[in-house]
Amino acid sequence: MNPAELEKELKSGKIRPIYLLVGEDHYLREQAVRMLRARCVDPSTGDFNVDIFTAGEARVEQVLGAARMAPMMAERRFLLVRSLERWEGRAGSEGVESKKDKERENPLDWLASYAEQPVPSSCLVLLAGKLDPRRRLVAAAKKQGFLVSCEPLDRRALKSWIERTFKERGHPVEGGVPEFLAEITGPELGHVADAVERLCLYVGLGGKVTSAAVSEVVVRVREADVWGLSTAVGDRDGARALGILDQVFVPREGIRLVGLLASSVRKLLTFSLAMHSGMAPEEAAKAAGVPPFKVREVTSQARAIPPAELERWMLLLAEADGALKSSRRPERAILDGLILDMAGAGRPGARGS
Repeated sequence: MNPAELEKELKSGKIRPIYLLVGEDHYLREQAVRMLRARCVDPSTGDFNVDIFTAGEARVEQVLGAARMAPMMAERRFLLVRSLERWEGRAGSEGVESKKDKERENPLDWLASYAEQPVPSSCLVLLAGKLDPRRRLVAAAKKQGFLVSCEPLDRRALKSWIERTFKERGHPVEGGVPEFLAEITGPELGHVADAVERLCLYVGLGGKVTSAAVSEVVVRVREADVWGLSTAVGDRDGARALGILDQVFVPREGIRLVGLLASSVRKLLTFSLAMHSGMAPEEAAKAAGVPPFKVREVTSQARAIPPAELERWMLLLAEADGALKSSRRPERAILDGLILDMAGAGRPGARGS
């Protein structure tokens, strides 16, 4: 199950005695931990019934001993073990003589054995970024249903998460904003949640979240400027494109600028493909998420720039995103190279190595 399904299960009143939370999205893992703790722990007796361990610092025997303790003045105990992957490949005790014995004594296998008959009055939550799926513990978690997958959301799921979160907080959202926000802040949900929080505070109670608000609060670049930049690139006018880049460039926000530009190009590519399939410009605009007032301009761009060239731009943008995240080259130099590559007819090149 995923964290949303876990939340639904908890609201129904079902609390399992053991959970394995695995995945590389830190925000989702911590969100699941908060939900479980809130359901399991009575604040008045929490100090007596909560134990938190870190694998590698605590021994598995300590964890299992605590899990078998009876709760004090409460229905259940809550136990959390962080960094479970530290126990991969380790033995639970010294002096093992064979490979088979070593496997049997691995702390993760001790936990797998415990999961066969867990203590009903304890909720043992095991937390890991990544575990070998061949482990007995992982296999048991899948089979018995106590595995909670906390992997990063894909683009569609991230868009839905943003829409749902704004709705839950009572904010109407302008069309295209969830996709726009997912593009420039994703995929790590912690960054997305931070942007959503800032936008809610900015627009005020019940206020509408618009693309202008996103540009003001999250990126400080207007979407109109990004469309102008993509237009200049499409016109093969490198000098004009660099001039617009001068106006919109904000130090340390290059990744977000590339995200904005990628969002613009992706919409243009979707629009272009829809047009080539026979759609009218207005229908293609709806399919691509293009604002109505941009239809004429985008139609002109789509007719002037072949889909193959737009796909080349997407590759260049992906390379630039990787370079901004890992290269030692100056941020502005990477962006200048990106714009000139997009405006020229050269083949994609690795600019971040």
